[in-house]
Amino acid sequence: MLETGKLLPAITTRKRTRAVIPMAIAVAIAVATPSDAGSQTGSITLYCGGGATGDGGGLIAQADGALLHVGRERPGEPHILKRTTIPLEQVRRWHAMLDTARFDSMPRGEPSNMTCSLSRRSPRREHLIFWGGNRQLPKALRAIVEEMWAAGRND
Repeated sequence: MLETGKLLPAITTRKRTRAVIPMAIAVAIAVATPSDAGSQTGSITLYCGGGATGDGGGLIAQADGALLHVGRERPGEPHILKRTTIPLEQVRRWHAMLDTARFDSMPRGEPSNMTCSLSRRSPRREHLIFWGGNRQLPKALRAIVEEMWAAGRND
């Protein structure tokens, strides 16, 4: 796991709206490796970004209750991780919500100019979905996305 306050590598491309979003999401997912490698629940990453600035940010809920904020102080600067904690029960509840929604069998979708993603990663599985542009957030995932954003605001 990366230390809090540590800068993530800057991501630069010529075609910002097409290449930055998948790259930024890949960075967010890459740092979401669970702290406890034996964990059965793993991590959940919620990330949104893109547009003219290629800016974005999100949250990574880890199996140990860490809630990592992925963001930038200003557009164009490297991503910074800020760590807080949430109750383990909340992380387990979100995993149960994903299971109920059959998240792991949902279609992946494709990134667009402004894209959000939700992913779940554990030692045994990994799944990622995109929404934005013409594709809406699946109704079955609205509650978990709203709860994660609220947890990020209330810490």
